[in-house]
Amino acid sequence: MATVDATKLTAVNEVLEGARLASVASLGATRAATQAEEVLDRVNENVQSEEWLFNREFDVELTPVAGEITVGTNVLQVVSRSYGPRFTVRDGKLYDLDANSDSDWTGPVRVDLIRFLDLDELPPAARRYIVAKAKRRFSQNRLGNDRLAAELAAREETEARAALMNHEVRTGGMSALYNWPAGRVIFDRGQPLLPRV
Repeated sequence: MATVDATKLTAVNEVLEGARLASVASLGATRAATQAEEVLDRVNENVQSEEWLFNREFDVELTPVAGEITVGTNVLQVVSRSYGPRFTVRDGKLYDLDANSDSDWTGPVRVDLIRFLDLDELPPAARRYIVAKAKRRFSQNRLGNDRLAAELAAREETEARAALMNHEVRTGGMSALYNWPAGRVIFDRGQPLLPRV
C-alpha cells in the first residue's frame, strides 16, 4: 500500500503543479489535492476502460458457482471470446443480457477481462498519459482561459498518448496488416489492401 500511495502522491503533485499549485506531503492534505486526486481517479478509470494490452487478460475461463459467475470488483469489462451469449458486468457478476439474469449460467464461459489496475501496476507510458490527461483537465478547471498553459498541457497529453500507443504496438507485436483489429476485419472480409491496377 505504501508504494501505491507514493506513486499516487507523486501523480497528484504533478497534477497540482500543472495548475500552478503547491505540492503536498500527503494525499488529501488540502482541498485542491483532494480534487486533483478525484480527477486523477476518474481519468485513470476512463483510460483503462479503453481496453489496453496492459490491463487485459486473454482467454480466461469463468466457471459458475450455483449458477452465478463472479468476476471481481476490479473488472471494468468482460469481452466475449465467441458469438455466444451477450453479457456485461453488474454488481461484480456476469450478467446475461439475453436471459436478463445473472444466475442462469450452466457452464464455463471463455472471455477476455479488462481489469482496473492501481497506478503503480501500470507501465510507465500509461501512467504518464493518465497523469498528463488529468493535469490538463484539472488545470483547465483551475486556470480557465490561460491559453498558453492549455496548449502546453494539450501537447504534453498528445505526446504521452503517442508514447502509450507506441508501447502498445511494441508490446503486442502489432501490424496494421496482420494483427491490428482493423486489419483483421479487412482481411476477414476477403478484401486485401492492394492497389487497383
